[in-house]
Amino acid sequence: MNKLFFGLSLVIAGSAIIFFTINNSDRRQQDASTEQSSALNELSQATQTYLSEAGNNGEVDAVGQPSVAVSIGEFYFEPTLLTISKGTTVTWTNTGDVRHNIVSWSNSLTQGLNSDLLANSESFSYTFEESGEYVYFCEPHPFTMRGVVRVIE
Repeated sequence: MNKLFFGLSLVIAGSAIIFFTINNSDRRQQDASTEQSSALNELSQATQTYLSEAGNNGEVDAVGQPSVAVSIGEFYFEPTLLTISKGTTVTWTNTGDVRHNIVSWSNSLTQGLNSDLLANSESFSYTFEESGEYVYFCEPHPFTMRGVVRVIE
């Protein structure tokens, strides 16, 4: 009787271990897939840090719109974060009295996002043709004036 009980206990324990291992493996694969798809919709950690150091003047989801406006205030861009589709044209307009420009950070753009200093009511436009995160700033005010354009498919 003890041998039968011991043998049966080993079979049950072994089955439980196999079930747990298979079930846990499936869960890990599902979690990894969910994390990956969520990451595509989230800003990178570096971009989040970049924006948090300058403050937030709004987020706009303008996916599907052919053109979008960004206001340049005295020392801010509004919205700070803009999500658009490929092919969208963004126009920055200076609404303040201080001159500002729009310059891409690092090599996030190979060309184009590099305006002259804009006086009140002057504008600069750029059409985003590639998906990605494009961080930009104002050269005279790089610590307070930062923005991000997130371009999706």
